[in-house]
Amino acid sequence: MTIRKALAKLLSALLVLAAAIVALMAGLTRLVASLAVWLAVGVEAHVTKARTPRPGATAAARRPLTLVPRPSSVLVGPTQAERLTTALTGMGFATPDVRRFVGSLGPRVEQDGLAVLIKDGLRSLSPAVAL
Repeated sequence: MTIRKALAKLLSALLVLAAAIVALMAGLTRLVASLAVWLAVGVEAHVTKARTPRPGATAAARRPLTLVPRPSSVLVGPTQAERLTTALTGMGFATPDVRRFVGSLGPRVEQDGLAVLIKDGLRSLSPAVAL
């Protein structure tokens, strides 16, 4: 067998292998699609079965579920100072410098808008101003 024939057979075998892999992937895709349909039909049947009222059940016995409210500490969002600190440190400024700047603002932190405070922070924390 010559090198040319061996290379031709190798190329042919690689093409057959690639075709087999494609066929395998198509089969797996069909299998997953069938499984998804089977699960969807099963879940739908289960949901409709669960929604049908039982003969002895009364409307009072089937109250809707209520969610437990979150503690008030969780409902309170971040303060304006925290948001400003996060924004400026996210832009790459050193955290101690940002905290010093936010502390120097005093009551302006809660009075001014976040965009104005960020602009002021960029002006004061920028390396060009420090030179």
